[in-house]
Amino acid sequence: MHQDNVITEDRNFDDIAEKFCKRIYASEKGHLRIAVLERDINEVLQQIFPQQCIQILDAGGGAGQFSSRLAADAHAVTLCDISGKMLEMAAQQFARQAPESKPRFIHSSIQSLHKHERETYDLVLF
Repeated sequence: MHQDNVITEDRNFDDIAEKFCKRIYASEKGHLRIAVLERDINEVLQQIFPQQCIQILDAGGGAGQFSSRLAADAHAVTLCDISGKMLEMAAQQFARQAPESKPRFIHSSIQSLHKHERETYDLVLF
């Protein structure tokens, strides 16, 4: 929804979740994007939280392509997304990428996250 050019709610990708993941994240450009993000975030994490496992919120985390990698490094991840289909895909991604992790999934828009979540986090991905 738009009101005076201000987005008041997230876009729900339920209707295009699989197509979105295939066209965006499964592409060469998508793999490169994830690799660059992973390199940069890991560098920052090593500087700020050396040898620590931290609490991470992936707000609007979609299918978990990125945060599942952080979970594989033993970080505690909570992933929030408005799309139920994306959350299903994220659960599958975490099972493949970080089978030992215990991620939390919250089905909510980012704007409504405060109604479901009261935790504090060391890192918020958005």
